[in-house]
Amino acid sequence: MRRGDWYGFALTDYFGSRVSGKTLGIVGLGRIGRAVARRAAGFDMQVLYQTPRRDPDFEDQTGAEFAADLDTLLRGADIISLHCGLNQRTKHLLDAKAFASIRQGAILINTARGGLIDERALIHALQTKRLAAAGLDVHEFEPAVSEELRAMDEVTLLPHIGTATRETRIAMGLRVVRNIDAFFEPDRIASKQPD
Repeated sequence: MRRGDWYGFALTDYFGSRVSGKTLGIVGLGRIGRAVARRAAGFDMQVLYQTPRRDPDFEDQTGAEFAADLDTLLRGADIISLHCGLNQRTKHLLDAKAFASIRQGAILINTARGGLIDERALIHALQTKRLAAAGLDVHEFEPAVSEELRAMDEVTLLPHIGTATRETRIAMGLRVVRNIDAFFEPDRIASKQPD
């Protein structure tokens, strides 16, 4: 629109994928993964989640289903959203073997950590149409992003701005202050409820 490249509308222009009725696979059920699952209910999505420990209360509250392992989630989800931390166990969680298990035509979203995905394997999955699309707010080698990803129309790239709101950045700063307080006064802080 800004470049003036829009010349009207045809029935087959700008096709995307509707989310209602789809299965959302959430990898990592921390605070953010839970919030995404709650929002998915508003779009009538089935939620499949994978995390080290099953959470029956969460399942009762949301109707989500626990995937016993990552492979089960990858085979069952139309849209995969990553919400886990990066450590030795999760580095390249999505590698060539994992991409081979992903449902043909799935969409991948990573707003967690770039190192969760082996970027070469991601590029191959997109080039071979194993994945239909990817939305990436984080990148394995950030701030560098590979030329292949930048050239693909089916990839949405953002510059690691998932927390870029005034309210979120203030909350993050306050959390740092609370963590410092907790370090120096653990007994006093432990008795307070977090925000």
